[in-house]
Amino acid sequence: MSRAARISKEVRTAIWDEALKDRSISRLAVAAKLKSIIEGMGERSPKTDTLLKEISKARNQQIPDSEDQPWSFGTLKEHPLAPDALPHVHRVWRYSLANGYLMTIRHARWVAQLHCLESNTITLWELALVYASREQTCASLRQPFDTLELDTSMMQGVWESETAKYVGRPYVGRGSSNHFNVLDEDTLREIVSEAEEPLFDKSFAEDAMLMPFGTLGLAEEATIVYSLWLKHIQKGPHWQQLKDKKKVTIITELRYWIQQQANALANVLGSEVRMFKDFRAIVEGRPIELLKIVGYEEE
Repeated sequence: MSRAARISKEVRTAIWDEALKDRSISRLAVAAKLKSIIEGMGERSPKTDTLLKEISKARNQQIPDSEDQPWSFGTLKEHPLAPDALPHVHRVWRYSLANGYLMTIRHARWVAQLHCLESNTITLWELALVYASREQTCASLRQPFDTLELDTSMMQGVWESETAKYVGRPYVGRGSSNHFNVLDEDTLREIVSEAEEPLFDKSFAEDAMLMPFGTLGLAEEATIVYSLWLKHIQKGPHWQQLKDKKKVTIITELRYWIQQQANALANVLGSEVRMFKDFRAIVEGRPIELLKIVGYEEE
């Protein structure tokens, strides 16, 4: 008899997250949703029977906690929230009631903590629920609750997180199709400036008619991806031996490549296709020809 495939920590956490979000949702419905979520993570989904068993295990082993009781104004006596957060908690609570969902005290606490990041009621409801569910999952699995993965996933798009993995950035979140854009234009220009200025003499770039990056009109994620690749390219074994003219050519071609990928993503922006498994079919993983020029060995 074959042994069941081992469930990774990341997949188990995802299963428990969904299992504990709303107990009124049937196990089969949760399992069907999980297949899509897990495949979107770039993992192989367990079989339906395995998912159903894990969902039952999550729901049966949940540790009782007063914070998982329904929230109301009366709960503020034992579970106080900052007064300035109450209007935001109230509107999210009202939205929850309208959809037949009793917001828990834990969920309300996360609304109170995250309301400054999001003004849209539905998005704030979803964002707080993600954190509340993960906290509950970690408590049930007796794991430490570290928000770093969630934090980076909320701020990084899938494209940025995939690029960061390629270039070897130390910590990378999973990336999200619903990530936040939080950087202003001046900050983005500074990010690009820090990546470009050390590469060659500025006057040479101007003579070569290299347009300021800001004139390309790219969004936050594309700008950061450009910066990541440019810093990686300048560390290539052959970069220092290249003449300035060749460096400008590489940068121009990199910008064009970034624009192409950004346009491809823009065509499906906001769609479920921006999950990991479909992302790689839309966007070229890396500018291979440019990486070869600067001396990186390709597998």
